Amino acid sequence: DAALVLGGGEITVSASTDGDVHLALTEGHTIAFNEIERSGDVPEWKGTISDLDLSFNGDFENPSTWEIAAKVLGHGLGVGSTTVDSFALIIAENRLQLDVLAPGARLTATASAPLGQLADTGGFATLPLDLSGNLSLESAEQLLAAWDIDAPVTGALEGRIENVQLVGGSSLRSGQVSLRSDTLAWDSHPFSLLDLAARVTGPDQIRIDAEAQPDGNSSLKGGGSVSLETLSYEGALLGEFDSGGPFGAILEAADISLTGGIKWNGEGTLEPAAHRGKAIVNASNLVIKGGR
Repeated sequence: DAALVLGGGEITVSASTDGDVHLALTEGHTIAFNEIERSGDVPEWKGTISDLDLSFNGDFENPSTWEIAAKVLGHGLGVGSTTVDSFALIIAENRLQLDVLAPGARLTATASAPLGQLADTGGFATLPLDLSGNLSLESAEQLLAAWDIDAPVTGALEGRIENVQLVGGSSLRSGQVSLRSDTLAWDSHPFSLLDLAARVTGPDQIRIDAEAQPDGNSSLKGGGSVSLETLSYEGALLGEFDSGGPFGAILEAADISLTGGIKWNGEGTLEPAAHRGKAIVNASNLVIKGGR
């Protein structure tokens, strides 16, 4: 057994030859990051850890015997002005749960892996990891102000990660991710709809669909597929614009007004970088800086 002091908090460590390891913050103690000595270019962290309890039991060479448990509770954690109100991480029965509360936002996530199926550590190369989560941005302006980010964004946003499975830590096999808002605004100009969805259609194959409506008179819809294996993509985009609606306020600063649309489709690769495509733009009643 041993004890050490970190950031003013006492941590006890115990280990045995039969594979039992336990690390815990002494009850009533707190780890303060601003009391931890830094070296080199390590950024200065803020906040405190009020509860820390980590344990491991099992044969190090046989993951099927592992029993892992953890509890970490933190407050005001972060770097500079980018801090979170609270941080909670729990691990039990090969399942991780994360709950992060920030000004105007909350993130929850879970992760699990069937360690009981692994007879040796070599099996990690094909181990499936299942992920799910939720992001609730209730007030973009509150979060940006607290994090000292100068951006004229207001409104709310909801995000979901559902049934995402990674194999071997890198290969995507299933799942979907979505972001949606009908209240976001940029510089007081609202978007009546912002919708983004991505889903895994096959091993390392992703389908992405997006729709944005700056107002009731203008819209932008697009979709495409991406291969993570070949780093290739294909997609299409369709847009309709009418500066006669609220969207016109965005173009007004550039002295532009128009009614029209855009059609685009293309394909290509990211490595090496190459693209082939076609775009058609049409506009009527186009006025640029007083001309027509």
